[in-house]
This record gives sequence, C-alpha cells and structure tokens, in this order.
Amino acid sequence: MTEQTKAGWKITATTVRCPSVIDFATIMVRPDGTAACSWVSRRSWTRDGSGGGGPCRWPDCPLVADFVKTSLNI
Repeated sequence: MTEQTKAGWKITATTVRCPSVIDFATIMVRPDGTAACSWVSRRSWTRDGSGGGGPCRWPDCPLVADFVKTSLNI
C-alpha cells in the first residue's frame, strides 16, 4: 500500500488545551508523520521554551507525540 492509500487523508488536526503553556493549541499531522503546533507557530518562543505563559515542551511535546500516534493508526 502507498502512503496515500493507507491513510487516505492529507492533514488532520485537533485543538487541545496545553497545560504547559496554559493556552489552546492546534496540533496538525500529515500522513508522513510530520507535525506542527499552532502555539509554537504563532508565539515568539525561545530554545528554552520560555515566554507566553509557561514552558513550551516543543519539540518533545507529549500531546503532539500522542496525536501523531493516534493519527497514523487510523
């Protein structure tokens, strides 16, 4: 099976309340397993994750990791 046949989708997303930054974030996943977080994209964040209301855990965010696993197992 090809990737497109297996998943049958181009992108999937969910919005969650992130306890690390105390804000809502949309997590987007593509069929190739790459992911993006809207909170990271829209905020000015530093390498240590400071700023914006709490320590962002990107790129090791467990919320993103869990949603990637769920999305790829659909």
